[in-house]
Amino acid sequence: MMVLGGVEYSDNTNIAVWDLDVGNSLTLTTESFNMHQVAPDTLTYNRPWKLPGADEIPLFSAAHFSRHPKDSSISFNYVAKLKWRFLKPIEAMFDFYQYTSTAEGRVTERKIVSIPTPLDDMRIIHQFAVTENYLVIPRWNYKFDFVFDLSMMKKLAYMCEAFKFEYNKPTYVDIINIRTGRRVQFQLPIQKAVHGMNSFERTNGQGHLEVVMDFPTLTNPRDMDLNEHCLFDIYNIPILTDPERLYNSIPWNTTLRRFVFNMNTNEFDIEDFPQAWRPKDSHVEFPFINPNYNGKDYCFVYFQQWQFKTEEMDLMKYDLCSKQAITWHEDNKHVLEPVFVPKPGGNEEDDGIILAQVYDSATKKSELCVWNARNLKLIARYDNKVQVPYTVHGSWYGE
Repeated sequence: MMVLGGVEYSDNTNIAVWDLDVGNSLTLTTESFNMHQVAPDTLTYNRPWKLPGADEIPLFSAAHFSRHPKDSSISFNYVAKLKWRFLKPIEAMFDFYQYTSTAEGRVTERKIVSIPTPLDDMRIIHQFAVTENYLVIPRWNYKFDFVFDLSMMKKLAYMCEAFKFEYNKPTYVDIINIRTGRRVQFQLPIQKAVHGMNSFERTNGQGHLEVVMDFPTLTNPRDMDLNEHCLFDIYNIPILTDPERLYNSIPWNTTLRRFVFNMNTNEFDIEDFPQAWRPKDSHVEFPFINPNYNGKDYCFVYFQQWQFKTEEMDLMKYDLCSKQAITWHEDNKHVLEPVFVPKPGGNEEDDGIILAQVYDSATKKSELCVWNARNLKLIARYDNKVQVPYTVHGSWYGE
């Protein structure tokens, strides 16, 4: 919680930690427009993250950076920032930066590209991916509806005031060359999606370069009018548990969808994976893969499988190669976002464990559970000592 300009802001638990200050501070990014630096040893608050440009302020940031998949002594991080300039005319744009951390502890910043965005169609970039040579940036139809006056502060404080869905324009996907900044834009039929599974490059049978982007999407993007019902309120527990609310009657049908972009012809294909899980009317979200396969061709994805009608939250593993799914379920147990931890020295893609917080709605207690990533066999469970609510995001930080 913070107060800025007399307005109280709250943030959620989707926090990512980055070393962009050569060890002097840790930079924390979240789903709000706020980015902060804290002391690495004590976590004492230092200052907001300084943005380049005195005439620019952030409106929204990507919740996470994305790391380059290629092994190197240099790591690459990217962040998107939506901002405007206090000049005439007002401009809004997304900036993409490359942060390079060397083995010697130096950090350098390089702007890759700026993407202008119309003020009346300011799309939200919640998450983007990195392949070996490209940034893959979906701009779904979620957008900010801002009037640039004092009312904007209220809208920033309560996102439902500013959050709208554009039903009359296409979904945009920008694919940007990391080295040159060259941008190719694809226009897709309307899609509803939030969190990505993975993206990677491949060569097709004609020798053309293809960029693949995988996302869980709402099967019918017109199910639930997001201009009447705010997406942020969907995860509000009192609303979720109210039997009179609409979530008991909406199917919440998810499709795992693959978008294939041909970089030679500028054409695209959309492929749907079969719904191998049961029941089919499930909210399949919060995907997580073996992080060693980020930006590479892969098979296995782990999800939270949520049935809004019964409030059941299960753990699911989907095999994109065999198109099969397996699920872990216990009555009254609600699995939050799963995290894959690779086995040191493991040779197989699913050689590792899955970690997730699990809430017990019967006992009102929470525990950390550990599963074998290969077969979802429960290995261990640990009492959290504190209650962890629904829908908390998860992260894993190795040594």
